[in-house]
Amino acid sequence: MANFGKIPFKGLEVEETIDIRKQLGNFLFYSSTDLQGSELGRKIYHSSGEVDLHEEDKKIILEALGRAFPSYVVRQAIIDAMK
Repeated sequence: MANFGKIPFKGLEVEETIDIRKQLGNFLFYSSTDLQGSELGRKIYHSSGEVDLHEEDKKIILEALGRAFPSYVVRQAIIDAMK
């Protein structure tokens, strides 16, 4: 389970919550090479709370993170939120 609308993020001076539903959902929907990845993107984009993630969903997200979010700290915040 992960809530992509409320990812805890530790910046240099403040801790905040970021909403990556639209960015991650769009990225997965438009860049996935199969239906499963595109449907996962749609599910994340339209989510309003926690999203139930299967192991295969997590793999898809992990593979996409480097392309979708070049920033290490943002990627790590997303990975931590999926644990």
